[in-house]
Amino acid sequence: MIDSPFRRISSAYGKNHYAVDFPFRTALKYFKFEGDLSSLGEFAGGELYDIADYIYRNAKPRQAYWSIDEKPKMAYTITMENLMVSRLSNAV
Repeated sequence: MIDSPFRRISSAYGKNHYAVDFPFRTALKYFKFEGDLSSLGEFAGGELYDIADYIYRNAKPRQAYWSIDEKPKMAYTITMENLMVSRLSNAV
């Protein structure tokens, strides 16, 4: 694993989320789930944090509105500049 900032700020980073989530394992037993989700728990406790951090830092926010017939009515990218201008114009 890479040296992630989550190592210092999250007590759950690097842990197997399946192993530490007792209520989830109890629910799986109730529904008679027989599989082992340890590899998924390891992924969620490490690499998934890193992927989410990368996306959060590098992806541009986009908000899309969808109509009932599943076609986009309006889609645009919200940049920090546009957000600041709209907030400043509303404040005046």
